[in-house]
Amino acid sequence: MIVLTNSKGSTMNLPITMGWPKVDIQKRAEVNELALGGGVIAGRLTYTPRSFTLSGSLYIGDKVANNDFYDDLKAFLEFQPIEVNRGYNRNILGYVTSLSCNGMDDDAELELSIGMIAPNPFFYGAEVIHEIIGATGTATDTIIAEGSVPADLKIHVEITSLTASGLSISIGEYDLAITGDYVQGDVLEIDTKHFTVELNGTSIINSVGDDFLVYGMKLLPDENSVTITLTGTADVSFLYRPQWS
Repeated sequence: MIVLTNSKGSTMNLPITMGWPKVDIQKRAEVNELALGGGVIAGRLTYTPRSFTLSGSLYIGDKVANNDFYDDLKAFLEFQPIEVNRGYNRNILGYVTSLSCNGMDDDAELELSIGMIAPNPFFYGAEVIHEIIGATGTATDTIIAEGSVPADLKIHVEITSLTASGLSISIGEYDLAITGDYVQGDVLEIDTKHFTVELNGTSIINSVGDDFLVYGMKLLPDENSVTITLTGTADVSFLYRPQWS
């Protein structure tokens, strides 16, 4: 069953006679033609926004009931973006690009089609929180993430010792180093999607090492080795949503 959630937080279940039958994803390769000799130079592949259609028949019972549902659907879709849950704990956020209705047998049955586009083409799951309590010195752990594509992270660090310094976090090949001194109760918030690093609500991006600024930090599908280095003690939590292509 397809479940929709609009920007107001309201939900609507589409009837089981409607679905998302065709699920595909496309990539684009940047290419430049060579001036001499023919051929091209190909760049990196990038995912393009996902276009999809929710479609099927609506025959709730009679003409009035069918059209009442369609009117409710139109009103519901006014509040965008729309989160679409296709099942399997996988959601995608999209915008309605078209809405059509074909009435049959004096509207005893309505054929509905909802065209949508998702600027972020990935499905995402429920939020997951992985905690490392009392990290001190060099602490290691492993995060096993679901999904098929890398996921962004929000990292919350709360200093629990009287003082601390020299914080660095490594996840696989990704490294994040932050210079500075901290005191008990200090909170660092790191958002790898938006490249923000804050200490007690104030940006300290100038204290962050170049590796993070250049390469960022992602959580890869499957197993991720995590290393936290700190002179002092802190509780660290990693919040992410697994993503699928």
